[in-house]
Amino acid sequence: MYLLLGRFGDVATILPALKHEFDLTGKKPKLVVAEAYASILHGVSYVEGVVWPHSFERPIEAGAWAHQSIPEPIVDCSVHGVNVQLNKSMSSFDREVWRLSKCPLAFEAGQLVFDRRDKGREDELVNRVLSGRTKPIILTALRGTSSPFPHAREMLDKLIALLPEYDVVDISDVKAEMPYDLLALYEEADGLVATDSFPLHLANAVPNLAVAALITDGPSPWHRSAWRSNHIARVLYSDALKDVEKVARAVSLPAIPTLLHVTSGVPAVSPPEVARLARAEAGRNLERKNGRWVPIIFEPTRDATSIGDRPVPFVRDLIEGAVNSADNGEDIVVLCNFDIGFTPGLTGAILDEVPRKGAAFAHRWDFFAPRGVPTSEHDLSGARWYAGSDLFAFTVNWWNAHQAKFPDMVLGREAWDMIMRNLIKSTNGGELHRAIWHEKHPPLWESNRRLPGNEHNRRLAHLWLARYGGDWNDWKGPQKYRG
Repeated sequence: MYLLLGRFGDVATILPALKHEFDLTGKKPKLVVAEAYASILHGVSYVEGVVWPHSFERPIEAGAWAHQSIPEPIVDCSVHGVNVQLNKSMSSFDREVWRLSKCPLAFEAGQLVFDRRDKGREDELVNRVLSGRTKPIILTALRGTSSPFPHAREMLDKLIALLPEYDVVDISDVKAEMPYDLLALYEEADGLVATDSFPLHLANAVPNLAVAALITDGPSPWHRSAWRSNHIARVLYSDALKDVEKVARAVSLPAIPTLLHVTSGVPAVSPPEVARLARAEAGRNLERKNGRWVPIIFEPTRDATSIGDRPVPFVRDLIEGAVNSADNGEDIVVLCNFDIGFTPGLTGAILDEVPRKGAAFAHRWDFFAPRGVPTSEHDLSGARWYAGSDLFAFTVNWWNAHQAKFPDMVLGREAWDMIMRNLIKSTNGGELHRAIWHEKHPPLWESNRRLPGNEHNRRLAHLWLARYGGDWNDWKGPQKYRG
């Protein structure tokens, strides 16, 4: 039996996990829900509702009540409510719900399904809301209870002005008999602009619908709904009016940036190294199978043997190889070392942060013994934060604007990541937290500080900092998720 009190959006988050369990076992899992929001369960055949007749903000009392009535173990998926104590280890509250549900399926793979829809009700709703419309439909849902958006009227007016070839229909006040009846409207629309509330969660049931997600600024990133594969754009509430043209373009001309993944390193020789690199590659492949990634196979015409070091590449060459493969300036170059594993959810983290900020970096988390591939951010709880950065992501436009500042440094040697990190910070770029992992090993650059590549990079780093400012020890500053 599962416990998740909350509004419709919270319940919609856990439904794919419960369907996965039903599909595996053939038995309906029980879900304790608050009476005010239990109607959403009428739309699914694979869950048995246990209806708590009191406030959705009292999950601890609801759990005790349910266990007394039905003496089964309870999987508590509560992320908010009176006296709820939660160790937050995921990037978003809905990913936290997924972790607590213990569903083995990846969060991104969970598909919201309503298999008890009522065509008669839906036809009535479509006729009532869309009757007489002659243009393609863009829906908006700009007012919500859980996360109110303060610029709803002004945003709607701007979208109507920017999309004259569409009927822009606001469904914020549409009364549907059942909350999931709104799916009939979604299936008639070309796009949806929704704030951080139930209509945004419901869009997970229509994966081909182009969605512009307006997401709350806070109180922390954890309070934002997580990225979904049909989120063509994600814009903070505070940026919504400024970025309204981006929002309009996302739902009228949907195009998701390609992630151009370029990596390099010296091939492994020893069996332990081969195994370590294979585990890292398995972690990358787990994330890259979502279809957003394009591996860049690039053979530079030079390497660090030109300065007396081993045949490792220059950073600029790898980046330029990826940039030259891009279709447009919005495509995103992702550069990482080849012994780095990706934490599941990295795709969404990049597509959430980089289009808004131009560039982002990630510190890695080290494991000190061989282990399996992490299945979520929570699995990094046993790792240790590391001062170096081993993944950088930036748009082609960002690189073209700032590449002249980046010195000709060698990959896999001292200080190049520090300079790239300082460059990104100087442009108000972002940081990806708990995004990458690594199995600790003795690094060559640390064992011999006199390596030609080290000396080359240190010299360029000192010159760069003297010219542009920044901090060699910037990693010592506050790191919110250092652990």
